[in-house]
Amino acid sequence: MLQKRRGLIVNLSSVSGRRPVPFLALYSGTKGFVDLFSRLVNHEKKWLFKFFFCFCRSLAAECASRGVLIQSLCPGFVVSKLSGIRKSSLFSPTPEQFVASAIDRISLPFTTGYWTHEIQVKFEKIIDWLYFYWYLFRILVNHFYRNFFRIKRQCLS
Repeated sequence: MLQKRRGLIVNLSSVSGRRPVPFLALYSGTKGFVDLFSRLVNHEKKWLFKFFFCFCRSLAAECASRGVLIQSLCPGFVVSKLSGIRKSSLFSPTPEQFVASAIDRISLPFTTGYWTHEIQVKFEKIIDWLYFYWYLFRILVNHFYRNFFRIKRQCLS
């Protein structure tokens, strides 16, 4: 691949690697590492490699400058023995449907491989964003009320 100055390395991760999953800690952790490793390898910015300097930097420099794309494929549930899903549905395609869809997304550095899995990931990001701002808002409101009543008592005394 490096001699031809083109190629593709597909690292198979999982949507469950994007966050901790109860009772699947080892699976979730290893899939998360594969996803993070793939993403870091695609970036050439030096500040990203502070944490994985020895591990990723040489591979990233070789691959990025020589036209080799490293893709992180993070599917959701697919009909299989591992997932325990026996019938395909809108959110869990058959392996054949998934592979056909994933091949269409081959040029992307990160993909879930299937359109409904992409929707699930986007929805998850929105939920994370809403939770973060709700939590931040709660902290600010608590801080405001604590200080408001403290200032009010100081003014009245």
